[in-house]
Amino acid sequence: MPDVKPWKCVNGHTMGRVIVVKRGGNKTRQLELYRFASPDEKTKSYPDESEVMGLIDGMTDVRCSICGEIQTWLPDVGTVQRLLQHAGVDKKMIRLVIKALREEEKSDQ
Repeated sequence: MPDVKPWKCVNGHTMGRVIVVKRGGNKTRQLELYRFASPDEKTKSYPDESEVMGLIDGMTDVRCSICGEIQTWLPDVGTVQRLLQHAGVDKKMIRLVIKALREEEKSDQ
């Protein structure tokens, strides 16, 4: 089982879970988005597959089905690199973007 942790809105409702998966030898994060948020954070069970709305790689805003608050999912550096490669962006430009993102990550810590 991959590494997982709950993804919550600002009011603590579980809207999905963050999954760390290996892709091409690199670890990357994905959001497994639930159809409906869960108010009970004590439960350790996860919804079955029919309750999972999708796997999110890129940036997106998600509205909590309980309180209506909006939470923004942001991709990690590895995901951005993979998305840029998939879009056919020049390798030199990808290196510049990834370098800037890594520097920003360091400054946030």
